[in-house]
Amino acid sequence: MRRRRQGRTGWTALMLGAALALPSTAAPAVAAETPEDTEESPTADGADPDGFSFSGDDVSGGSTPGDAAELAVDGRYLDALIEGTLHYRIPREHADSSLHVGLLTRYSPDADEDADLIRAGLSTWDGASCGSTSFSPSATTTAGSISSAHLVTEPGESSESCKEAEELVLTVELQPGAQNSQSQSAGRPLEIVVFDEPLPENLDDLPAAEPEAPEWTDIGRDTADAETISGGASFADATALNPAQTYRVTLSPGQTRVFRVPLDWGQRLQAEAYVSEPTEEDYDAWQALERIHLAVLDPLYGRLDSRAGYLSTSFPTDTQVSTAEVQWNQREETTPSGSSVAGEHYLVLSLPTAADHEDLEVETLLTLDTFGEAGEGAPQYPDDEEPAVPEQPGAEAGPGSNRVGEFTQHPAVIALIGTLGAVLVVTGGVLFFLARRRPNP
Repeated sequence: MRRRRQGRTGWTALMLGAALALPSTAAPAVAAETPEDTEESPTADGADPDGFSFSGDDVSGGSTPGDAAELAVDGRYLDALIEGTLHYRIPREHADSSLHVGLLTRYSPDADEDADLIRAGLSTWDGASCGSTSFSPSATTTAGSISSAHLVTEPGESSESCKEAEELVLTVELQPGAQNSQSQSAGRPLEIVVFDEPLPENLDDLPAAEPEAPEWTDIGRDTADAETISGGASFADATALNPAQTYRVTLSPGQTRVFRVPLDWGQRLQAEAYVSEPTEEDYDAWQALERIHLAVLDPLYGRLDSRAGYLSTSFPTDTQVSTAEVQWNQREETTPSGSSVAGEHYLVLSLPTAADHEDLEVETLLTLDTFGEAGEGAPQYPDDEEPAVPEQPGAEAGPGSNRVGEFTQHPAVIALIGTLGAVLVVTGGVLFFLARRRPNP
């Protein structure tokens, strides 16, 4: 009996060790987040060199209105930009509704500063315009920067044909920069989110839009208890944050990281990114980087505020963004300072690329807080509906939910697991060999 038990023990140790010694399933995520990959091409999993990626159900927009791809009003989609125009058709669920479309892309990490231009529009099949916008894949004319737009129809303000149309056409046109004969963004991912919001019953009673965000309110900075996080490498993987808290985030040149904060009707957001002055050995890298970017986006990727903090070798850099309260009537503003939709809002923190300084690590203290009474000025929808922007995959996870994943993806942890696996393989092999050689009693 002792021999059989020992044989089973050896076999178990052998199998367990082999399993642990296999490459961790977390390894691709670590590789994707490493900025040392070549900047000229995506990684094997389709992500950018810094690991940034996009998500959504695959769709291929038509090159003509006749082959327009259908988008559901509660969907998230992923396409690729072309030099020309993509066409989609969107059946509506509600008459005279607010049809929201969020568009998200990223300037190529190896592109120059002659930005392409994207024009997006919603119209009826007979050509009546129901809403339009334009934006650049390089909103900050920095390689690797996020660019996005929130397009929405305005109920009661559109033409009768827009109100009555059971289906609208979305067009996304990419044009090259003035100095380039070809677009630099052709082939880049295009993330699309669609949301059809019914007309509120209390429309006349809803608060007016604030033309600009209120003056900055001091939110402090808790350096002693700052929680260390890495941030998401996509909007779907955005790290959830708590208000009235400071987080410690480390970025390398060329990296973009995303965080999410829920805002209800009547609430607003303030956030700051604080970077200390560099050590003397990092002076050259600081000057090559020049700046750090912080932006706040609404649930459909509309840019509410975006700031560049210029990195100084002599004093700290403090970059602040803020919004007005979430109010339905913000959609009437040409450049809204607050969101017109409640839900998950995003903070986007990024550093530009810096040749010869890829190994630099910039520690940033990210502090945020929210203000206002949740639910104040909320719209009331027919039949007690509670429409909401389609959730991101994994959006149900709470603050700090990716910390276990971050831990298991750390190179030191992976190395430790591999070493333990190798030890168990050797131990299991020896025990199994001895068990087979021991004579039967």
